[in-house]
Amino acid sequence: MAFLDCFDAEMNLTYSVYPKLTTLDSDDEVNEGFATKATLTSIKSMYWTGSAAERLISDRYKTVASGVVVSKIQTVPDGAKIVLDNGLEFIVLHADDVAFQGDVLIITVQAADYGTTV
Repeated sequence: MAFLDCFDAEMNLTYSVYPKLTTLDSDDEVNEGFATKATLTSIKSMYWTGSAAERLISDRYKTVASGVVVSKIQTVPDGAKIVLDNGLEFIVLHADDVAFQGDVLIITVQAADYGTTV
């Protein structure tokens, strides 16, 4: 039994991942945005804020993080956009494979409007 199987009832959200894209236009200006097609979809997860998430957020992100998304291991690049099925959008600050055990992924996120804590 995997660790997250114990939290199956709490994992009541799903998320999709949209990677960050950087392109150069014809004037060599950098344009940044997100892919229009998700690379991962319907990943079962839970979203925590406040004291539930506080211990899981690295000190370097505590002043900007809105919370954490917890799921089974996936490849989620830093800087990508995560959209929860409840409509909330976040930017990935850091995705961490806890203790490199390949079981739990803790994704520290920031609200997509860059500053509002949800």
